[in-house]
Amino acid sequence: MKLHRHSLLFILQILFSSIAFAAVDSIFHLSLILPLETEKTSERLDAFTSAQDFYTASRITLSEDALISLEFYDGVIQALNESHNPYKIELSVYDNANDDSITREVLKKEELRKQDVIIGSVSSSSAKLIADYCARN
Repeated sequence: MKLHRHSLLFILQILFSSIAFAAVDSIFHLSLILPLETEKTSERLDAFTSAQDFYTASRITLSEDALISLEFYDGVIQALNESHNPYKIELSVYDNANDDSITREVLKKEELRKQDVIIGSVSSSSAKLIADYCARN
């Protein structure tokens, strides 16, 4: 499932248009909680760039969840860059490594209470944790 940046831009535009701000210079706080698996992904990207030949490099892969998350993150960045809305957007990104215990730790962060929207995650169990958190806060 690949989300095109125009679709993401449309979704973000609908989201922004449905939120009433006190002033145009208000800051909209958006958080992503995604299984970027930053440690593994970084190691694999380092291995890819230092591979001695094409065969070795072609055997290095990222997890499917990390790829989906990176594509989603890229789409959000592109949509925000192409957006012409007058609002300032503060984007926070958290890596939950596709692990419910890490998701629970992320959700304990005080700064999440200040978020207007939290988007995440790939797995249904983590998504439920995030949805429950949003419903309570």
